Amino acid sequence: MFYVIWLILTSVLSVLGIVRFKPHYHNDDMASPLLTDITTVTVFLPCYFILLWLLIHIVYAHVNSLKIKAALISFFSISGFLLSLLFLDFYSLTFRTLISFVLMTVTFIYFYITAFIYRKSNFFRKN
Repeated sequence: MFYVIWLILTSVLSVLGIVRFKPHYHNDDMASPLLTDITTVTVFLPCYFILLWLLIHIVYAHVNSLKIKAALISFFSISGFLLSLLFLDFYSLTFRTLISFVLMTVTFIYFYITAFIYRKSNFFRKN
């Protein structure tokens, strides 16, 4: 039960973080680009990567075929990482790659915690 509550709570909070703090660099009335960058790095991208790790966890936990599982996880990881590079428009590709890699690595903790909760839940099938 805690597993389901955990998934719902983290997905709702992540979606709210994404919707509320989506970067708007092309707005003419943007008050502070630095504030937009700070909220993008501290709220928006971590929420984005948490949802990405949630999707990867669902594939990892519920797809039985190893080939399909590997293909889907690879696809979601690579495409999610590449898409994250688009969110910091004004910076060099090297800086965007570094920020995205660091945040994807830090939010991997969410995947680890979710996998731990999943293994302790009734949903985990012991082989």
